[in-house]
Amino acid sequence: MSEYLRYVAPTGIGRLIAYLTPENYLPIAKEGTYTEENLKTTLAISAWNSFNKIVVNETNEIKHNIDLTIDMTIPSNLPVLSLQQMKKRLQRMVRTSRHFMKRN
Repeated sequence: MSEYLRYVAPTGIGRLIAYLTPENYLPIAKEGTYTEENLKTTLAISAWNSFNKIVVNETNEIKHNIDLTIDMTIPSNLPVLSLQQMKKRLQRMVRTSRHFMKRN
């Protein structure tokens, strides 16, 4: 992202761009996932924040951050929280229970 984009926010051009091309700023989701009020709020927040200098600087740092973290690993003794869908978890619990019952 160009460093010049940080100057777009104070002029209001960024907000104008967001309102003229909302499909670039709204979430990609099935019809009915978000209410009209949610979409208006999301567009307003995007229009307000998209081109401020902090967002531009963070966007410019993405490649650098990826390069720094690409080879990082999590130590094996560090506890990690794993989030799973409940359906899969229940299936796993049923399999484990059945396995336990067969063994005893």
